[in-house]
Amino acid sequence: MQKQEVILLLEEGREGILRWHSGDFTEEVKADLRQAIYVPSPDDPTGMRGVWKRAVNGGIQITWFGAKFDLERSDSIANATDDSEAWEAALAYLKFTGGGTLHLPHGASKVTREIAIPYNGVHIVGTGTRKVYPGRFRPGKKCPSTLVPVHSGRSAIRFLAGQNGDGAFCAEHFNLAALEEGEQPECAFGWEVQDAFFYGYTFSRLGVHGFISAFDSYKDKGKEYAVGGVLIDNCVINRNRWIVRSMNKTQFNAFRFTNNKAGQNGYLPGQGGIAISGQDVAIENNILEATRDPVFVFGGHRDVSVRGNYFEANVGKACVHLRDIVGPYSVGPNNYSVLNYDNIAHKVLLSFCGMGACIDPCWPNVTHKVMPAMTGGDEASTLKNSVDTAIYGFCRLDRPDGLIWSARPSLLATASAVTKPEGELVRATSPQTGIAMPVQRFSTSDRTFIEKRATLAGEKGDWVVTSWLFNRLPDKGPPVDPYISMRVDGATSNGSRDYVTFGYSRAWRDGEWCLITLAIRLEAPMSWMQLLFHPHGVEAAAGRTTHHSDPTVYTIADVNDIRPYFDTRQACTVIAPPSTGNWFVGDALHNAAPEKGATSFICTKAGFPGTWVRA
Repeated sequence: MQKQEVILLLEEGREGILRWHSGDFTEEVKADLRQAIYVPSPDDPTGMRGVWKRAVNGGIQITWFGAKFDLERSDSIANATDDSEAWEAALAYLKFTGGGTLHLPHGASKVTREIAIPYNGVHIVGTGTRKVYPGRFRPGKKCPSTLVPVHSGRSAIRFLAGQNGDGAFCAEHFNLAALEEGEQPECAFGWEVQDAFFYGYTFSRLGVHGFISAFDSYKDKGKEYAVGGVLIDNCVINRNRWIVRSMNKTQFNAFRFTNNKAGQNGYLPGQGGIAISGQDVAIENNILEATRDPVFVFGGHRDVSVRGNYFEANVGKACVHLRDIVGPYSVGPNNYSVLNYDNIAHKVLLSFCGMGACIDPCWPNVTHKVMPAMTGGDEASTLKNSVDTAIYGFCRLDRPDGLIWSARPSLLATASAVTKPEGELVRATSPQTGIAMPVQRFSTSDRTFIEKRATLAGEKGDWVVTSWLFNRLPDKGPPVDPYISMRVDGATSNGSRDYVTFGYSRAWRDGEWCLITLAIRLEAPMSWMQLLFHPHGVEAAAGRTTHHSDPTVYTIADVNDIRPYFDTRQACTVIAPPSTGNWFVGDALHNAAPEKGATSFICTKAGFPGTWVRA
């Protein structure tokens, strides 16, 4: 029987011209669950002998699959059409065809279960983005393409990966909005990481509003942990409790969050902004105001960049917090000019971070080989002086580099933490000046620590600072991070604290000179300071050797005036000529007790310890 060559569909949303095609279209009919593209004859419902086929040019329309997007015309969420089956049918068709573009109409679409994205090549395009700060979504209001999930699933849109490299997803020019009451999914977009590596996701000019989190990666089983190649650009993200999270030990590889209007998200305790573990991370040129802890990147990773972001009215620990970042990394410039400084502790907080660069005012909560903060005279360019160091320790480890660490800070009082030498005095070459310098040689035995004491007064609110130069000699022992305690008046109260220099063994090589600078803020007056330094950790094996100078201890009024400080003259001053060590002709040391103008000791004959004269 000859079929009518062309049929005209007039059903609203499904309008179109379909042409007859002879042949076996059984698989196509199975894949097209709602006969949006392939319409079989009533006398051949499987399409074995042919179908009427819609011309598909430039993608498919979700309305062809029966989606109504009528929430903007409904007086309540209950009276709107449930478009779940239409979304599922459209995506099933794209899975069958190996990917393609799905076009969304103007209006809002209600769904009552998770929308699962097939493995590869899906591109979803809508009619536009809701405005910045659109307020809570309400039924009955006109809007550009918007998906409104009404269910308690984990994600509104969930990504699937069947094998490594599945992904290649792109979404642009539409919105996801939760009702912010009743049933709603935890996140707008979610990667449930199991056994396959997700790769390649682009989100551009989207609006995401009202969720617990806009983007989440998470897992409960499987061997894979990473999501790769994620770009979130030029989106409007507001009214969520979180912006992006990586959870359950998942991480992002090659993550870009750029040019987004993403302020006014999580503000209360237990909420936040971007909190991810990841490598090759760029968070750049975003508006991130009125959000708690807006940028937090963590994990033992490399290549993190946070710059060009606008911060205003933020609260919490820090506008930017990097933790356990191996480096290299780069922070700044960012804008902090309109913060309420009573509501946030730090502009930038670096915790246990390796080699990197920060040109913004940054707090060193254990940093390695990072230049000191660039501070100025106004609040936007300074560290907060009232920070509690029991929570945010001040500890930085720097390479001596020429004479820059010899600049004297604005001291209130200073003392050299000197007791009897912990070991024999030996010759070393000063990393500051290149000339001979006496240092103490300490080897672990039944004791793993060096003890030093300094007598100096300090008042409540003052900062007590220690700078200590040391060099762990190369050996075949295991890499262990040094441990050091600052004890006020020999006790563990009044601001006293311990510092574990996490990351040291990744950032330093044995044989390098390291200048460690520690600080605490006094909670009561002080009369003396005790220092306990375990250069090879608290459980070091016997025979591990460290060369070190006597530490300098000083008090200071303002944390912004703290700097790594090595007093070269103090380090090269002795009360008598050396009696140990191998010294060279011409070596000169300062005399701590000069007599008759003899201010120096000069080595005139090399040896152990050589021949010395007063001069």
